[in-house]
Amino acid sequence: MAPWLFLGTPPRQVTGEVTVVRDSSAAWRGTFTTGTEALHYGLRDMMAELFSYEGLSHPGRVHYVFIGADRSSFHSGFTMAEQDRIEIDFTTHGVRLTHTVDWR
Repeated sequence: MAPWLFLGTPPRQVTGEVTVVRDSSAAWRGTFTTGTEALHYGLRDMMAELFSYEGLSHPGRVHYVFIGADRSSFHSGFTMAEQDRIEIDFTTHGVRLTHTVDWR
């Protein structure tokens, strides 16, 4: 996933930029805001629902929960393609993630 692990209270607000790179050029770009202030449902309620499933309730297991953001390439009319590279820069936290689309 990533070499970062943030423990403690989830951030109230995170901002950054998402870039979709296709053939070495930026094909789509958008800024985003996420964090607990951006949730439609309360964090406590979301976690209670998520961990009500027995398959997720095992001592010692760590789960990554991506809560989403207010930006989507889909809503801009952009369609992802095989081998697109997604770059997510969480500018408020100094974290950058990349992932290449592989639909095998």
